[in-house]
Amino acid sequence: MRPWGTRGKAAPPARSNLTKYRGNINSYRIELQDRLGIGRLNLDRVERADLYTSGYYGHEYLRRGVAQVTDEARQNDAEIRVLELARSNSVLKKRLSEQGKWDVFGRLTGEYDSHANQENKGARGYFGGAGVDVRLIDPAYLSVSMKRAEAEISKYEAKIDYRDRELTNGVDRKVAKAGNLRRQADELVVSATSRREVFRQKLKAYLDGRETMDNLVSARRSLLESELNLSDVLGDLFEIITELDQETGVYFTELGLSVENPAR
Repeated sequence: MRPWGTRGKAAPPARSNLTKYRGNINSYRIELQDRLGIGRLNLDRVERADLYTSGYYGHEYLRRGVAQVTDEARQNDAEIRVLELARSNSVLKKRLSEQGKWDVFGRLTGEYDSHANQENKGARGYFGGAGVDVRLIDPAYLSVSMKRAEAEISKYEAKIDYRDRELTNGVDRKVAKAGNLRRQADELVVSATSRREVFRQKLKAYLDGRETMDNLVSARRSLLESELNLSDVLGDLFEIITELDQETGVYFTELGLSVENPAR
């Protein structure tokens, strides 16, 4: 007895989904083409990569643990480096004031513009300066110069502490999220493997005339859902990995730069 349904004719929802996914693939192809800066990119030039592997990119963050990753991020954080420079400059101001005859003005400085609304005209980033502007002053004003330097030291220490907590909490949160996403991927791989076997069995049964088209399409849809969910989870995982790369200074190393001398 032949299974009911028309062989080779997909149900309307399946055909609609197929059209949607083909459109998504073409959209991603064009986006990749734009990011690579090339005129045309054919799909046959795009090699498939197994994103679910034991040695996947970024697995070292989970192996090393939060404490070590946080230390790396702290050592390579440009904002902390600039703030530490500014604090050192303020300490120098205080030391010169303590000598009892110099007043120090604001040539020694370092700042971080996190909201792009200050001196660097809309470009988020860092700016700093070096050099000392000093002058002989009346001893009556030495205490004022001293207090100003102490206030600057306290201000930069508070900013450093805040950034340190922000960095620590951010790394902790991202490493934990990366671990959860990887565990989700493990579960989805098991699910996809099971559903792939179910689909294989139903396909064989359908070809032997022992299964309906509807059940075959349903099994294939379940398999597709598992694979799509796995793809989404892996995409989220590698997005977190790139954020950890940025915070731990991987890009500085890859580009041959350093936090101390970005233009080197």
